Amino acid sequence: MTDREKERRMKQMRAEFGKQPTTAAEWITAKARFPNRFTVDKDGNFLSPPINPGDSEKIIVVEPEVPAGVEQIKGFFAKRQASLKEPEESYTSAKRHLQEVMTAYRAGLVTVADVLDANHLVHIAECTLNSAAKFPRKLNTDLTGALAERDLSFQHYADRSIAEKVVQVTYTTFPWEAFWTASTASDVSEEGKEEEQKQEEQEVKPKRTLTPQQRAIIASRRKGFGGAT
Repeated sequence: MTDREKERRMKQMRAEFGKQPTTAAEWITAKARFPNRFTVDKDGNFLSPPINPGDSEKIIVVEPEVPAGVEQIKGFFAKRQASLKEPEESYTSAKRHLQEVMTAYRAGLVTVADVLDANHLVHIAECTLNSAAKFPRKLNTDLTGALAERDLSFQHYADRSIAEKVVQVTYTTFPWEAFWTASTASDVSEEGKEEEQKQEEQEVKPKRTLTPQQRAIIASRRKGFGGAT
């Protein structure tokens, strides 16, 4: 690849990502767009090529992960639920304020502008809450230029293309981070311990080595039992 081609690729990546990927998640996203530029080394670590002038190739070490335990999963969702408390309270407060402004407007005490401002505050609070509750989000499809205004407004006569950027995203309330955790050399799951214990219990005990005298005694007893019958 010539220097000119390398520079062209770097410009493409700068336009799309802005900065050099430094995390595994960023690397995977970039790998999907530029599979030949984002590779792995012999140890399975991610190689992140330079994007901006002055960058150098970075190695993103991939830490192995293991299934999270029950307590870890519970802790993840408990922390997630606690993080929603503040935006939920802000959303509730904004709606209550809007109701108060509407009451004042009907009484002729405030203007339409006051109602619009209060409604805008509710919109902001709702977006903040949704952003936290529906994280993480993933961009699926860029629909810019593919939709008309009627696709959003349901007004059949609005056949102009939507001027703004339009994308389709998906989200999940059960991210993989909730069920996987980083592995360390000292990590041993309870299931692994139980399995190891079962294997030890099922292990066949070594046979005892008998002396010639002991074998003779056993043979004599067997002969005696045979004669008794």
